[in-house]
Amino acid sequence: MRKSKIISLLLAGAFCLSVAGCSVKSPNKLLRYARRTYGDCELVDSEQTDDYTRIIVRDELQGFEYQVTSGMYDMNLDGSSFGSLEDTRSNFDLALEEYVFGEVQDELEDICEEAGVEGSSDDFCLWLIRCDDEQAGIDAALECAEILQEYNLNNRMDNWEIVVQAYQAYNEYGDKRYGSVVLPDIEWVSHEQETANYFLDTARMIADTNDVEYLSSEVRPFSDTGADIDRVAETSYQPYPTSEDSLVTFYYFKTEDGTEFYVCDFLYNNDDYTYSDWYTNYGE
Repeated sequence: MRKSKIISLLLAGAFCLSVAGCSVKSPNKLLRYARRTYGDCELVDSEQTDDYTRIIVRDELQGFEYQVTSGMYDMNLDGSSFGSLEDTRSNFDLALEEYVFGEVQDELEDICEEAGVEGSSDDFCLWLIRCDDEQAGIDAALECAEILQEYNLNNRMDNWEIVVQAYQAYNEYGDKRYGSVVLPDIEWVSHEQETANYFLDTARMIADTNDVEYLSSEVRPFSDTGADIDRVAETSYQPYPTSEDSLVTFYYFKTEDGTEFYVCDFLYNNDDYTYSDWYTNYGE
C-alpha cells in the first residue's frame, strides 16, 4: 500500500513537472540563490546548456571562488522513470575549506610539530590529530581551533570538528578516539562526553521533545535490561552484547514532566526484524 502511494505521488509529481515545463535555472536565478544562501558575491563566469547551468562566483566576505550548478536529475523507482527534477547544488563548503587551509595549513602543521603530534586534513573532519600523548593532542587541538575560528566569519564553519585520535591504538572497531573540539567553541569534548551528547540527542528523538535532561550513565550486565539477547542486532563498527553477562552502558534521562528512562548502547531489532534501533525502556 505504501509503495503504491509513493508511486502515485511520483507519477503525479512528474505530470505536474511536465506541465510546468520544469527546466534548469538561469544564471541570474543561480546568482540570486548564491547570494541568498551564502552571502554577497559577484559573478565571475557562467555556462548554460539544455542540461545544466553553472556559474562561478567570488565570495565578497572572504574572496574565494565557488560554483553553483542547476541540473536535471531523473526520478527512477524499481527501474521505471518518472520524469526529471531540477536540483541546485554548490561546492561552497569545499571551496571554503580549501581557502581556509590555503591560509592556515602551514601554521596548523607547525603547532602540531611543536606539540609532537601529527596533524592533517581529513575526509571526515576539518583537522585530524594523531598522537601517543592524549594531553599533547588536546593542547594542540585547542590551539589549532583558535586559529581556525578566526576564519569562521558569519559562523560559516560552525560544527566543523578537530578530532584527536590515538596514533597507533587500533582495535577491531577502528581507531581509538580521544575527543574533539567543535567550532565555534574553543573547548575540549572528551569521547565519553561526545557519546553522552549523542545519546541525549537520541533520547530527545525517542521522547519526541527537546525537554530531556541527561542524568548519568553506568555499566551493567545485559541481563539487567530485560531485553531478549536473540534480538540484539550484530554491528561491525562497535561491540554488541552476546550473552546475558555482557556489559552494556545505560544512559539515564528525565523529561520535563518527570518521566525517567534509559537508553542502552546496543541496537535492538523490532518484532519482525525489519529495522533496529537503540534499546530503551521508554514507554514501558
